Amino acid sequence: MGDAPEGFVLRSYAEATAVVKRARLVPGQPEASELLRRVRGRSWIRMPLDGPPWLSESEEQLLTDWIAGGARDARGKPMPMPVGARLQLGGTLTARWAIDDLPLVVSSQTVIETDPKVGDLVDVRGTLGAAGEVLVEALRRP
Repeated sequence: MGDAPEGFVLRSYAEATAVVKRARLVPGQPEASELLRRVRGRSWIRMPLDGPPWLSESEEQLLTDWIAGGARDARGKPMPMPVGARLQLGGTLTARWAIDDLPLVVSSQTVIETDPKVGDLVDVRGTLGAAGEVLVEALRRP
């Protein structure tokens, strides 16, 4: 199949939790985690890349629970919050400044392009705040 898109390789805990170009996981925040969004088909390159079949409902729930519980390693140590890490999330604008019901932090510095409306598919780029919040730098319809 060739190389994984954007180097998104998950053969180990270290690879899954690494911040390469951006954060893949946000411990305690499943909906802000690009990995889970890709598994659910909310981001543009769905995982697994060779699917279908996709993960079952119970496998998705296991992943959701693991991230919600802090994305702990084999010793039970939670993943540290990658504060300041870049994020890129795709999804549906479900409210003014929320995608798929994930609240977004929009400021006067946020660039809003292409006049997105509730119900539109959007691309969100930003960084991760100390409490796991998504600090939006740019939001646009693709």
